[in-house]
Amino acid sequence: MKITNKHKKAALLVAQGYLSLKQIANECQVSRQTIVSWKQKVDFKALVMQYSEPLLDTEVRERNLLDTAYKTLKIVMEGSANDGAKVNAAKYVIDVFRNKKGVKGKYTVEDNTEMDKILKLVKE
Repeated sequence: MKITNKHKKAALLVAQGYLSLKQIANECQVSRQTIVSWKQKVDFKALVMQYSEPLLDTEVRERNLLDTAYKTLKIVMEGSANDGAKVNAAKYVIDVFRNKKGVKGKYTVEDNTEMDKILKLVKE
């Protein structure tokens, strides 16, 4: 199989894992069946793996950084004598989870129910 730019683009999109086969086919201006056929070929599989390795490395690094950040936040929230640091850490965690749930905007003082719950956890 001679690797073309279309193969490379399709392999990268497959490796990223965000698009459906139909979307990948549209991006590469080929049919969905062509992508299915390419995915069965050894050369194309090798190309996908080649593109996957750096992506996996990046994901692992990001996961490790997030883990360290959350551990640091936990230490601040549980062990800091500075209540301001605890509150800021709690606000950050709330904002992150609000964004994951699709809630727009940052935490505000008017939204005390969430902060009261966090402060109770911090004080326990």
